Amino acid sequence: MRIEELKAVEPFGDLDESALTQLTQEFVEFFLPEDYPVFQEGSELEAFYVVKQGCVVVYRDVVGKPVQLLTRVGPGQYFGEFALFTHSESTISARTTEKSRLLKIDRAPLLAVLDNYPAIMLKLEMAAARRHSINAAAALELGQRNEVRIRVNREVVLILADGSYHVATLDNLSPGGLSLKDAPSSWQQGDEVRFEIALKNTNDLECTGRVAWSRGELVGVAFSEASPDHEQRIQSSLRHLLAPRKVAS
Repeated sequence: MRIEELKAVEPFGDLDESALTQLTQEFVEFFLPEDYPVFQEGSELEAFYVVKQGCVVVYRDVVGKPVQLLTRVGPGQYFGEFALFTHSESTISARTTEKSRLLKIDRAPLLAVLDNYPAIMLKLEMAAARRHSINAAAALELGQRNEVRIRVNREVVLILADGSYHVATLDNLSPGGLSLKDAPSSWQQGDEVRFEIALKNTNDLECTGRVAWSRGELVGVAFSEASPDHEQRIQSSLRHLLAPRKVAS
């Protein structure tokens, strides 16, 4: 990283040449492809990032809810300032939206320099506080949406995007998403998935979303696309899935 590049990133422009030189030697430059996770919710906060090229989105991805965009970070902008002020796990995720080149510096060397520049530390702390307020408001907004997740616990057949069939157990279903037991083994957290739930005597339920979490045998998918009649189709599918099963005589 060149001194001129770091100096153009607010608030590092106020650093003297010695501090800028020291920091540029600590930053590591790396490339990430499109739609690649930088860090995910639950990971340890340990680094500060600057976008050199491309774009990164910071978002919340809560099971049963649409992905919620918090901010977009473009060239010359930074994210991950929370790492300077907390050792807790991240409550947000970050992902590239295009091929991107990022600059990364670990907490310790950055703090070692900025401890001598309290005014710059204050600017970063205020930026972290502003983003924390945005994140807290987003979490509150999500929590205030009364969306009942209906427990289904029924074996279903998934028709995958390649036309193949997969048997899984639908644990619960709501307009915002669903969770499955024994989901396809290829599904990983963050993956975009598209499939249908085969339903007899009614239209199949088309599902498009992102794998939001994985805990033990369960995988959660947050819907990212919805047709105008999405909620009605969810309700119709629930009525079908929860209807008493006929017992063969």
